[in-house]
Amino acid sequence: EAACRDRGVTDPKVLEDCILDLTQTGLITMAESLAVDEAVQHQAADERFRHFGTVLSGEVKAKEQTDSFQLDFDSGDAIFIGGRSETECADGGLDVEVLGPDGKRLADQFGCILGRVDLPQRGRYTFVVNRVAGRVGSYRVPVKLIRPDRIQTAHLGDVLSGEFDEYGQHDIFTFEAGGENAAIAQPDCTGNGIEVKIVGPDGKTVVSAGACSLGPVKLDQRGTYRVVIDAGSTGKGPYKLPLRVV
Repeated sequence: EAACRDRGVTDPKVLEDCILDLTQTGLITMAESLAVDEAVQHQAADERFRHFGTVLSGEVKAKEQTDSFQLDFDSGDAIFIGGRSETECADGGLDVEVLGPDGKRLADQFGCILGRVDLPQRGRYTFVVNRVAGRVGSYRVPVKLIRPDRIQTAHLGDVLSGEFDEYGQHDIFTFEAGGENAAIAQPDCTGNGIEVKIVGPDGKTVVSAGACSLGPVKLDQRGTYRVVIDAGSTGKGPYKLPLRVV
């Protein structure tokens, strides 16, 4: 595993393939080849996320009117719907409902505050304007594709750092613990508008709070914890979060 990681392989599936190939062949060149393949895949994905964006726009002239839009996405994609200011988004008090390829409702909220929606299936998604609100008015609601979650390994005592360039993005740091008290708090903590939660080895949320006011919290279970850092609807920009033992 170390040989693969040293050569830049980080994607879990590619890492698994790399370890298997190294075990069977003993060839370091295989790890280097897979690292190059992964870099190419990431570059292609980054291009897709940078350039995708659309706007749901129109005018509802009667309370019983609904407008529908359809967009295709891959399994595991995530989108951000809405915006913070009138220059970014204007929903006219109308809601936007998001339906999966199977017709199941994934979200329904006023368009400009709908936020992040995770898309579990590959296929065609439907966006219905004014399904519930029963109002009239014009609307202009952006839909942006969010980059994949960035997953990194950390340790208690590390400073978790990164930067969000779009709302709704997630960074995830994993660390090992068992029995300690941990906190993310002032001083030396920056991350305006960012939300943070710690998820235990059992997958349940241990604590959730604003970026610089989390804890102290007892990490009772022994195992791998996750710190999920969420840009939400207000958290663009850099962050530095000291993960302290207290």
